[in-house]
Amino acid sequence: MATYEDPLLGDVQVYPQKGTVAFSAGLHGEAFTLTSFAKMYASKFGVDKAKMMDRLWGENYYDPATRKWTNKHTGSKTCKRGFVQFCY
Repeated sequence: MATYEDPLLGDVQVYPQKGTVAFSAGLHGEAFTLTSFAKMYASKFGVDKAKMMDRLWGENYYDPATRKWTNKHTGSKTCKRGFVQFCY
């Protein structure tokens, strides 16, 4: 995408953690962005929506056994990426 950057358009890169990517399953007729999950979980956990969006993508892992976030896999069977744990 960066190859086709146009000064008039600005940044044309896509960033899931900024809500500019939609995930969909045509077979089931479903689609979502991280924004929809971040809103739901931010209110549930009492955290900022933007912070939750960052945690749902990339090198962010959540372990429900310890109820903690980390930026590396702990080796625990219950530790999974935020996206897998909360969206997948």
